[in-house]
Amino acid sequence: VQKLWEKHLVSSEHFIGVKYDYVMMLREDAMFLADFNLENLLSSNPDADAYILSCDAGEAPPNVVEYNDFAIVIKREKAAVIGKYFTELIKTDYQECHDSVRDFVEPDTGCNSGMLFHWILERNNVTVQRVPQSVLPFERSMTLSDKNHGLQVCIHKLCQSSASPLRIPRSMRHCRDLNITTSLLPR
Repeated sequence: VQKLWEKHLVSSEHFIGVKYDYVMMLREDAMFLADFNLENLLSSNPDADAYILSCDAGEAPPNVVEYNDFAIVIKREKAAVIGKYFTELIKTDYQECHDSVRDFVEPDTGCNSGMLFHWILERNNVTVQRVPQSVLPFERSMTLSDKNHGLQVCIHKLCQSSASPLRIPRSMRHCRDLNITTSLLPR
């Protein structure tokens, strides 16, 4: 991500002489299930610097000191923290992060990746708005192929919101429910 940030985003801005207003970064397995409307997203909290899926009704809802890293829409002026996330991870004081979540995790555990994401955004003064799936309408998916059913698209990491949830097509199942074994996969 950091190489893409420096080589493409920053270089293209320099080449055209204009900076973007917002940057969207998402996992490569994102599949949009509805149209995305940036104005709707921004209107959820015009004062926010960044917008992240709440996923509060998903498989593993994040706690108050944790953000999922499935997708983020962030103001360009704050986006370097995401574009240079590798550098941010290297310079992060992990012990401080661990200490900060002590009341939210089991004893003798520390920050997971979502907690590190929260910690880094907080340390960089990024105001985050958690948004429902209907405003950032995608699921993490994969395409599988087997001998019996051909190509099948399935959700492999469900993220859903309690408020204004995303309507998932009935034909789109969870990958674990497809019962595909290695004997059915093409060689």
